[in-house]
Amino acid sequence: MDNTQSKRVCTGVSLLALITLVACSLFETGAPKKPSTGEQCLLPRSEDELLGTLSCAIEMSDANLFGDRLAQNYRFYPDPLVVLDRFPEPFTAIEEKAHLSAVFANSDAVNLRWLNEVYEPTFDGHVIEADYELTVTRSGGSHDVYRGHVQLEVAEGIRGGWGVVTWQDFRANGGISKSWTDLRYEVVGATGG
Repeated sequence: MDNTQSKRVCTGVSLLALITLVACSLFETGAPKKPSTGEQCLLPRSEDELLGTLSCAIEMSDANLFGDRLAQNYRFYPDPLVVLDRFPEPFTAIEEKAHLSAVFANSDAVNLRWLNEVYEPTFDGHVIEADYELTVTRSGGSHDVYRGHVQLEVAEGIRGGWGVVTWQDFRANGGISKSWTDLRYEVVGATGG
């Protein structure tokens, strides 16, 4: 084998090794990556798409996307059974986003499931009543489940789609289950405000 043939063989082997390395990395398996934007969540074009968009934002741990579905004058009203000195004022959209950001920062995964949805038209929008189950998975695999019932006043024209104007939260099971209100209190208590 002369020097030219030897160089061709070495070049061919190097090229084959490079192709193999690139091809292997294309087919690597692993945990799916969370999308960095809300492009997979639909802009709700009707009131019945809104709950799906809210769930999608929660599963993506995207407080901004969730906040985009809240009206500028949004108010969260905690469960009426909660002592009012915990929450003397309803929460705003800015506070809701901050609350969710804290939840996402201290959890591995959060999932929101809606059940028994009822849509009722009103003069200037709709009211959605639904049960929910919010599961917060902590590091180490432990999880907490928050169950409740909501009465949402929703309207069209909030950042190009449907959004929530008011959120009235109620605990499930006669007040026995922890609800969104309780998660909010846990976060407020942990952050001191």
